[in-house]
Amino acid sequence: MLFRSGPMVVPFLAAFPIAYASWKWIESPYRRQTNWRGWRLFFAAGLAILVPITMSLVIWQQKGFPRRLSTARTQPPSSRESMTTSYDTSPIDFKIDELPLLGDRNVEPSFLVWGDSHALALAPILNEVASQYGKSGRLVARGGTPPLIAAWRGDSVAAGADSGLRWSANALEAMGARQWEAIVVIAGWQIYVHETGLRDASSGTSSSETSAGVLKRQLQRTAAAMPTTSKVFWLQPAPRQSTDLARALGNRALNKWAPEVGKGIDREEYDQQVSEIREAFQSLTQLPGHNWVDVTSNFFTEQGRARLFDGTEFCYLDDNHVSQAGARLYFGDAIREIMETIGGEIGRAHV
Repeated sequence: MLFRSGPMVVPFLAAFPIAYASWKWIESPYRRQTNWRGWRLFFAAGLAILVPITMSLVIWQQKGFPRRLSTARTQPPSSRESMTTSYDTSPIDFKIDELPLLGDRNVEPSFLVWGDSHALALAPILNEVASQYGKSGRLVARGGTPPLIAAWRGDSVAAGADSGLRWSANALEAMGARQWEAIVVIAGWQIYVHETGLRDASSGTSSSETSAGVLKRQLQRTAAAMPTTSKVFWLQPAPRQSTDLARALGNRALNKWAPEVGKGIDREEYDQQVSEIREAFQSLTQLPGHNWVDVTSNFFTEQGRARLFDGTEFCYLDDNHVSQAGARLYFGDAIREIMETIGGEIGRAHV
């Protein structure tokens, strides 16, 4: 297996002469010394500690020497943790005025965003577009928790299911506490349906087949409980890639011998991925004010291949969360249309 690594075998072989040189010219002379005591020993020990600490501080301050990544096209996006630096994940119990504010801070919030970590990923573009249209809104987002009032992840323990249901109930209460012009919902539905599973009080064991039924059933229940005075926009999730393309890009930028970045799933694969999810959401069109926002064409080229770069910036943080570039490329137009629908006028004077 070692020699399949190609050029990686060179540093492996080089380790042997380096080890010999270290033994001959550093370790052996040290062992022959008889006067390594007192201030000499103290100085040597202090230097041995100080040098790596100083180097670590410099590397930390420089954030890992980002200039080692030569071009924007090879620069990997920020990590998933960066999503929460400006837009904290909502606690289980919260007050509306304590939730992260998106958009123009000089106007009263008029829209609410509800979702899991995928809502956090869209927060920067929502903030940007809402500011342009003179609108503001509140963000209710909690990672790993589906925005449904009576369903939970199939792999959740009892305590996790209870906390998720309580959080969803609080989100529903927040919807009724004010006159929201619009409610925007976004989540990684593929994960709940095809991976973790989705359960409710009526379901037994969790599987892909039963989870699709739970989603359809609980979407109807959740939608019916939401305010009828608000326009509700259910945003279609971005494709879930088969591998962590962002990590592959980072590895490639740091090591030219790393494997090439994959091409991403094509449109046909994505249609299969979301077929049951799309069917569940299309059933909501029977309810007035509910809209399924289909942005499939933004995910792919006309030839059906994945669009993974916005110019030179990568569109994913991992295998399913979009980066700021991805949020802008995939969802920017839809978010602008939502702001126009709820009465926003781009460039208008702030109140």
